Amino acid sequence: MIEAKLNDLVSLEKNPILRLVPLEIKTPFLLAGTTLGGRSITAIYSNVGIIRMPEEYRKYIQRFGLFASTDSLQLCSCSFGDEMVLSFTSKIPNGNIERNFVERLKNEQVSCTIRENDLPGQKEEQKQQMKLFESFTFLCIVLAVVCNLIDYLLDGHIGWAWFVTAGAFCTWLMVSVAYVKRRNLLKNEMWQLVIAAVAGVLWDVFTGWRGWSVDYLLPLASLAVICSMWVITAVQKLEVAEYMIYLLEAGAFGGVIPVILLAAGVVTVLYPSLICICVSFLMLIWLFLFKRKDMVREMQKKFRA
Repeated sequence: MIEAKLNDLVSLEKNPILRLVPLEIKTPFLLAGTTLGGRSITAIYSNVGIIRMPEEYRKYIQRFGLFASTDSLQLCSCSFGDEMVLSFTSKIPNGNIERNFVERLKNEQVSCTIRENDLPGQKEEQKQQMKLFESFTFLCIVLAVVCNLIDYLLDGHIGWAWFVTAGAFCTWLMVSVAYVKRRNLLKNEMWQLVIAAVAGVLWDVFTGWRGWSVDYLLPLASLAVICSMWVITAVQKLEVAEYMIYLLEAGAFGGVIPVILLAAGVVTVLYPSLICICVSFLMLIWLFLFKRKDMVREMQKKFRA
């Protein structure tokens, strides 16, 4: 199949009529063809093969690695001595493909070792981020302890300090999730939506149920997440595989849960929930009509169908 494809391309290159066309005319068509053809590419594999060096250099070389930057997933391979190196590069933040690949190798009883990037300054940057997160965690604990101490010293019991402690914990939890999921904004937003909904309902229950969590917080938070996901997708120019499953999750969350709450009679203010349901429903219908193949493909990948 590869040989037939190469023959077709070479025959176009040697076509006497096309060779007479000026380069200034051919270039825009080549760029357009590359753009359209690239949409069907899921991954690129480049094999450099065996790398040979002079014998006197071999004792100074541990291994060779090759990395290339492309829009899609790139796998490069090379070998030196008795070691073969497979290098993955991708703009997709999660490493599911790499983990599945290594798992397949282990199932085939292929001896392999995983090594991550150790670029100059990378570990220092990670340490600084971890220090900031640890400092924030300590400040939340300090705030909770000081408020409880003041409340007990003034009134002889702990009252309002519980609210401060709960607020500090919720803030810490949301910041923690944001820190852990910082490389994938859409997944981060989905986690934040779930945490905000659960925390809001619990807060509403323990403060004498007034219904604001289901009347306003849940539908408005769902609408905010759906809108922000579209903005992030457009600004970052994400591929379909990078945003499809998160839009489906946000649409299902914003469409199904308010319907259940309305049917159960829990919601008293209808307008926010009805708007949220309509927006979520329209988004799911748009995805089904215009991104049906991509949606089915992502669902199959998600559920291993």
